[in-house]
Amino acid sequence: MGFNMSQLQHLGVRKYFSKISMKIIGRVGAAVLIILVLSLAAVDRGSYSLQLEQLLSTQKIITQSQAQTLSEQFSEGVRSGAVHTLTGVLTNPSIEGVKVDYADGSDSLLVGEINSEFDLSLPVYFTDKTTGSKSVAASITTYASTQAIDAARWLRFKYAVAMVLIVMLSIVAVLALAVYTIIGLPLHKVTQAIDTVEQGEFPQVDWNSNDEMGLVIKRLNYLHSIQHERLSGLEQALNEKERHEADRLRNLVNASFEGILIYQQNELVDLNEPMAGLLGGTRETLIEKELAQLFSWDVLAFLQAAHNDNARPFLETSIASVVDSNAEPVSVEMYINTIEYAGNDAKVVVVRDITERLKAEERMRQLALYDGLTNLPNRMFFMECLAQALARADRLGSSMAVMYLDLDHFKDVNDTHGHAAGDELLQNVAKVIGENIRETDTGARLGGDEFAIILEGDNSGSFAPEVLAMRLLEGVNRCKMNAKIGSDFGASIGIGIHPGHPIKSSDLLMHADLALYHAKDNGRNNYQVYTDNLDNDYRRHRLLVERLRHALENNLLELHFQPQANSSSESIVGFEALLRWSDVMLGWIPPQEIVAAAEKEGLIRELGAWVIRQACTEAAKWQYPYRIAVNLSPIELAYAGLPDYISSVLDETELDPARLELEITELALMADMDQVGATLQRLKNIGVTIAMDDFGSGYSSLSVLKKFPFDRVKIDRSFVSNGNEDSEENVIAAAVIDIGRRLNVDVVAEGIENQEQLQRMKDQDCAEIQGFFIGKPIPQDEMLTFLDNISSEIKKRAS
Repeated sequence: MGFNMSQLQHLGVRKYFSKISMKIIGRVGAAVLIILVLSLAAVDRGSYSLQLEQLLSTQKIITQSQAQTLSEQFSEGVRSGAVHTLTGVLTNPSIEGVKVDYADGSDSLLVGEINSEFDLSLPVYFTDKTTGSKSVAASITTYASTQAIDAARWLRFKYAVAMVLIVMLSIVAVLALAVYTIIGLPLHKVTQAIDTVEQGEFPQVDWNSNDEMGLVIKRLNYLHSIQHERLSGLEQALNEKERHEADRLRNLVNASFEGILIYQQNELVDLNEPMAGLLGGTRETLIEKELAQLFSWDVLAFLQAAHNDNARPFLETSIASVVDSNAEPVSVEMYINTIEYAGNDAKVVVVRDITERLKAEERMRQLALYDGLTNLPNRMFFMECLAQALARADRLGSSMAVMYLDLDHFKDVNDTHGHAAGDELLQNVAKVIGENIRETDTGARLGGDEFAIILEGDNSGSFAPEVLAMRLLEGVNRCKMNAKIGSDFGASIGIGIHPGHPIKSSDLLMHADLALYHAKDNGRNNYQVYTDNLDNDYRRHRLLVERLRHALENNLLELHFQPQANSSSESIVGFEALLRWSDVMLGWIPPQEIVAAAEKEGLIRELGAWVIRQACTEAAKWQYPYRIAVNLSPIELAYAGLPDYISSVLDETELDPARLELEITELALMADMDQVGATLQRLKNIGVTIAMDDFGSGYSSLSVLKKFPFDRVKIDRSFVSNGNEDSEENVIAAAVIDIGRRLNVDVVAEGIENQEQLQRMKDQDCAEIQGFFIGKPIPQDEMLTFLDNISSEIKKRAS
């Protein structure tokens, strides 16, 4: 206001005090004296001594009462009730702690606090009801409430303070009356004038006097006129600043990526430029439109529901252009909230374009549910589709099938032609599947070279899984020809058909899988439909594998030894170890089935190792150094650690390596000739001999006799047992024997079952012979007896 309190010293206040009537001051003084006397009486009434006396009296009564109560309890033998008794004492605000000290010296009992400066102790007696004698059992001490003592002191202090305040208030009242009379009225007018300044007005104060107060009011009127002029200029400057700030905020809102819209009572109030862009117009053209002209019914329903406090504040929808009806709708998400706008409640809607986010989510879904190479559904998506298809089939009673398609010899394509060619082949196979299935069917790539198809039936009778399987096989063959890859490539298909009653997806997949393995076992490049027999075969196979593991672990397998003889002297030169197994649950099992199951389930190495160790251990017991021949599976031969294992077995059994002969089939040579050749050479370095088994029954090539270090060749029994002197088989056998003789490779004829076959091999100068006519396989536990008989016969001939 342009002045401060120091300026009031010049107003001449003393001058006005001299005019106050002494009568008024006398009355005021008398009133103050009366108030002082009353205050002193109140202090005396509520003095500290009186309060303290009342507190100590109450403490004494309570202590006596509790001492009597405890004496009665002790006399009754109820000492354990003391805690409850003492706890009840503390309910009295005059006591803050109770302590019992037992006369027998046991632990004291304390409840509450013992910090009080006033305590009272009384004895607790025990009365013997038999003799009537009375003795001190304990003492009880109560502690007066420090809070009550402090309260008494605080009350005394309050009374003293109240007396001082009353005197001071009386003096202030007298002074206030004088000041109001002298300067109160003019100041009241000044105050009214100042209050109107807050409303933007600067009135003049109506007060005319020549004293100091009059001078102050004149100065105030002058300051009002000056301030009015200044504020007028300031208001104009502020209006310019507000307009600048409003423009800055609008530009900031328009720079946002989200669209913002404000409406009141379903009428559009304002929107930013991104919002106008989403609606396909401009702010100027849209600001006058109603909400119903801008949005579809679902958005309007969302905005209408937003007036309910419990409504959801979020909506995901699409917005169409209000200008171009041919424009694609924009996918958006909308958030709504309540704000204050221009002094009233309004709704603000924030709209975000989520087109790119939805595209990214779709790409992520594509990656999660589809195979990246073939663009077919992946295993996870396939399992979801299968569950849905099974549910539909069960609900509608319709047909459906699952087909497994597995590519044959696909690994050879990758190894020979490269992974790029393999990937292209997989894409072409996926294309074949897509071209041959219907829209209602599902084709998927489960991984690697394995595909699956869900084929659903309908009322049109187009459900024909066998027809689809034939078309798929033809399509895969076309892919093979177009890619110009090996003739072994093809596809095997297994079909599991819905049995007509509810079935688990895992069971239906197992049916298709069993049918697929059956297709592979039947020469590949064909399809097979699941039947109950396949399930029985599968169960037998699983049981066979389980029992085979058990037999290997418990040494329940057997070896039989079939003699091999010199064709000229017919004397024994060696034995071939043959696997035999008769299980308590499955009975006698053919060796071919044992080997096939072991190869399929990864047990062939363990089985082969058992055979080699058993054969070497048995041969080491023989008195004469007969040769022992053991068959090797192609899988065993592919194992790089085979030579080291055989060497360790020979060392362990102390068998001469030259006595061990390893027989391999032509199929084993076809896998990897370089690797097989290296393995055979390592075996030759150990000292064992190598024989080709069943020569002529497979992909025989005379070049293998030169390429690989064979010591012996065994002619397949089909060229011996099925032939006669003039047959083609006999001609082939003679040719093989002649080639072996020229290459310095011994030839063994298998399948000698009669004298005629034996004589024919002798006539053709075959080195060795083997067959039932020479000797049937001998069980291992009979070998030593058999060899003893041979030894006795040799001795007889010698004598």
